Amino acid sequence: MSVEIQTHYFRYGDDTYTKGALAADHFALASNLGGGSETVNGVVFGCSYSSSPDMYPGSRAVGGIIGMGTGPRSFIRQLGTRAKGRFSYCLVSPHHNGTSHLRFGSDIERIKNAQTTRLLSDPATLHYPLDLKDLSIDGRLLHLPPNTFAPGPDWSRGCVVDSGSWLTYLTGTAFDTLVESLEEHFRKYQSLVRVEGSEPLRLQLCYKKPRGFAAYPTIGFHFRGAVFRPKAANMFYIDEGSSKFCLFIKKRSQTLLGAVLQQNYRMVFDINKHKLTFAEEDCARD
Repeated sequence: MSVEIQTHYFRYGDDTYTKGALAADHFALASNLGGGSETVNGVVFGCSYSSSPDMYPGSRAVGGIIGMGTGPRSFIRQLGTRAKGRFSYCLVSPHHNGTSHLRFGSDIERIKNAQTTRLLSDPATLHYPLDLKDLSIDGRLLHLPPNTFAPGPDWSRGCVVDSGSWLTYLTGTAFDTLVESLEEHFRKYQSLVRVEGSEPLRLQLCYKKPRGFAAYPTIGFHFRGAVFRPKAANMFYIDEGSSKFCLFIKKRSQTLLGAVLQQNYRMVFDINKHKLTFAEEDCARD
């Protein structure tokens, strides 16, 4: 007797991929309702036997990825009414030993000093598109052309948020303008010397870091109704060992806000109301 095995193949926003067999099983999740756990029956998931070699190299190796996108087989969709269409995470910095928790529905507490922006709805993408308007450096807008972050017909452009990608990417016009503005900012410091980015990332904008240097500008992402201003540790790869720092962003056709950018921010997605709410938080205390 032959058994047909269903397979999966998925490519992520940073062009890494995974493929393998599909399976279904019961998932038991910790519950905040009286302690214990809650069982979700018949969850479809992938059992990967092949993935990109550079997906999570070295010490960044992980046991798997939970898909939280907009598709019908994403984990949040399979939870159904249990999750009330809401999920939240707060990503711990790799410099801490804390654990990041993925929370759903009523387990998500109200957050202080939060901002909210709208998630764009489009069946052409499984990601969460955002209406990004402009960028700024230390509060000064770059005045990018109005269509810089406009989505293409198949969402090959536009702006999405994706914690499955650890890097952040900017579309060409935005990236080039940001780099030019940062070069202008760093020229004020005569002790800074431009250097090449090293393998494997080959980041474009890098400088030799003088002892005690901390004059990193604040880069703002201006969305409809909200401004996201990540800390310097989220925006710059600071390598104390080689005394170097680099802008932790690369150029590509689609703007993608990755996991490092989101560290130490509470991110709350409401897929029913099409809203993203965020606020700065010490995620090690989650």
